[in-house]
Amino acid sequence: MGLWRWLKRTPWSAHLIRANDRFQNRMGNQLAGGITYFSVLTLIPALMFAFSFLGWTLTVYKPEWLITLTDRAIREVGAIAGGAAAVKQINLALNNWPKVLLIAVPVAAYSGSGWMGNLRGAVRAQWRPEFDMSPPGRNWVAERFVNLLYFVALIGALMVSFTIVTLSGNFAGRVVDWLGIDQTAGVESTLQLGAMLLTVLLSSLLFWFLFHVLPQYRAPLKDMLKGSFGSGVTMTALLYGTTQLITWFSKSLSTVVFGNIIIVMLFFNLFARLILFAAAWIATSYQPATPRKYSEVDLPLRRRSDVMTVPGHWEAAEAARLNDEKAKQREKLAKEEARRLESEHRRHRRIFKV
Repeated sequence: MGLWRWLKRTPWSAHLIRANDRFQNRMGNQLAGGITYFSVLTLIPALMFAFSFLGWTLTVYKPEWLITLTDRAIREVGAIAGGAAAVKQINLALNNWPKVLLIAVPVAAYSGSGWMGNLRGAVRAQWRPEFDMSPPGRNWVAERFVNLLYFVALIGALMVSFTIVTLSGNFAGRVVDWLGIDQTAGVESTLQLGAMLLTVLLSSLLFWFLFHVLPQYRAPLKDMLKGSFGSGVTMTALLYGTTQLITWFSKSLSTVVFGNIIIVMLFFNLFARLILFAAAWIATSYQPATPRKYSEVDLPLRRRSDVMTVPGHWEAAEAARLNDEKAKQREKLAKEEARRLESEHRRHRRIFKV
């Protein structure tokens, strides 16, 4: 009891409790689940776009690669029934990349813009002082276009981060072998650490960008930097954990397909939760957890001069505190009266028995 009271009155722990209260009260887990669902839907046209880019690369930019891959595929599966026909169908699909691209671009643009719009709405729900308070935004066309630009920037940053994490181990080893210093202790580990720090930097910049453009209210710069850096560190751990799980699941034929799909969905869900909890943490650095309600963890905010609240918050919170104290006092008196009556009843029963 004493520890919990101390945590609620200590600024850093009170801030974490406020952020968790904001995240839970504003359906952070449910919103993250919705973002995960839309992420899976957006993944389909994104894969179509990637396939069309692969087709352009193998048929236009580097056609000799396609010839090499086709010959090798025929040697591997040509003897299997239907193997040659399957290779032929793959070649046909790769050569039809313009048709795939024609469908993928508008669908990916529409779904990606909608995904970013849903993410924007979820972040703003955690960020604004009151859950149902939302100022008017841009018109529909401008909003879609801006969301699309943000979506492209986000996907690009995630791809770069994943590439750095995936290649960091093998690339570091190859660099050491190429330089001929494989016997030097600590060089490969230093390169891997450098790749990890670079991933933290890129992830922190990504979150700073998101928290700068998605909310409708500006947070204090110091809190923005802290929240973005903490999110970047957590994101780096999530990226490394995801790539490690994919490596483990790829070693087994029974989990290579469905296991990777589950890992991707888990990554999207944890990524969405991370964004929303970080948004709640930054918002509650200068906002109470719940408007017009008393909470002991809001008391450290009274020492800040830049606190943002709904009108009449502190007055309503004080009134709520007094009402709670009166209710607790009435409950205490009722329990004492019940104990007194019970004691009186037992005393009468003893007298009656005598």
